[in-house]
Amino acid sequence: MVHSSPLKAYWTFFLQTLWELDFAVMSVLKVNFHKSLLVGVNIPQNWLEEAANILYYKIGSTPFKYLGLSIGANPNRKDT
Repeated sequence: MVHSSPLKAYWTFFLQTLWELDFAVMSVLKVNFHKSLLVGVNIPQNWLEEAANILYYKIGSTPFKYLGLSIGANPNRKDT
């Protein structure tokens, strides 16, 4: 599914604003979209790429670090 540029810009603004408002209201914090990653689990790669393009996120993969902890890593390995 390909979005035209104005429609993509509208939906990007709408989704980011909605997410930021909900998150900010509930936590009194703001989302830093430039540091955000989109990590897909059991979804098609093309869907993940399209969602990342619409939201202007980078695509991440597991394992990744969150607050210094390895998310998605094998806890039985020493190097995680």
